Amino acid sequence: MKIYHLADIHLASKMEQFEEKAEVRRQEVFTTLQGVVKRAHSEGVGVILFSGDVFDKPRPTMKDKKQFYNLVKDYPNIQFLYLRGNHDYVQSYHEDIPNLLTFTDSEWTKYEFGGVVVAGRELTKENVESLHEGLLLDEDNYNIVMLHGSVPTMSNSKDLIQIDKFKNKNINYLALGHIHKRAEGEIDKRGVWVYSGNLEGRGYDEVGEKGFIEIDTDKQTHTFIPCCSREVVVKQVDLSAAADDQEALRMVDGVLEGIDERNIVKLELKGKVKFDMEGFDERVKRRVKRFFHLKVKDMTKRYVSIDEYEKKNSLVGEFIRQVRDDETLSDDEKQEIYELGIEVLIG
Repeated sequence: MKIYHLADIHLASKMEQFEEKAEVRRQEVFTTLQGVVKRAHSEGVGVILFSGDVFDKPRPTMKDKKQFYNLVKDYPNIQFLYLRGNHDYVQSYHEDIPNLLTFTDSEWTKYEFGGVVVAGRELTKENVESLHEGLLLDEDNYNIVMLHGSVPTMSNSKDLIQIDKFKNKNINYLALGHIHKRAEGEIDKRGVWVYSGNLEGRGYDEVGEKGFIEIDTDKQTHTFIPCCSREVVVKQVDLSAAADDQEALRMVDGVLEGIDERNIVKLELKGKVKFDMEGFDERVKRRVKRFFHLKVKDMTKRYVSIDEYEKKNSLVGEFIRQVRDDETLSDDEKQEIYELGIEVLIG
């Protein structure tokens, strides 16, 4: 059979980084989720796993809950297995739905679909150390385990899922949530742990293709299926070599060339520039209007010619000579002091 593994949907996220496009992005997250469920229905997929954080807040609004639960009720032929995460742990349930199967933090809960068993337990600070205890799985079944938390290779968090403790427990597929980046690794010779990532990028730290995992229990394979409506792309351009603003604009054009117009783009301007950067970020935004959303972040510094200032009979020249003659400073320290000091002195 085929099973879909999703996680970290975060319905009703604020999306504040996308400014005036935030509301559109909030709706797009749900639209993408709808599309995944419709695809499951059309392809005869009977089970969808939600490995935590369906909602963005621990107490989602009734409107947001109804939107999700009505989607579940619209597809009674699909079994939705919902394991709460750290974001939706408090009050994400509001009614009993026959095809919505849930979990608790007190013990392992199992659901069987033919020869496929799905087991899950919600993670808390109290049970994290003993989480592996009591998990008993038959080696003759195809065993999926659902958890929401970090594995050591993906985070330095204190509340970690210790993968080593899940070795030799007959796990074929550990369906994880919490990390918003697609990733996987080996548990033992039999099983793998997999983060599906989230369905849509919700900020500039969630770049690239987003989607879900299709598990084929017969072939014992799993495949990433991209489904996001648009990607988040972060690009950098070093303007140090630009002689003036016109050349800098041409460099920006080159970096942005070829990016899909549907995407959300963040452009980071870097380098030590020789021209006045005032208003340059707004000029770029007026020039490049083809993307769904463009954010320009100016991270440049003003280029300073030490030799030029050193010869001048001025406060800046005296400052440079004082630093130059200080034998207690290394060359690297002097360079840093030059740049910081001149920035202050010339405003």
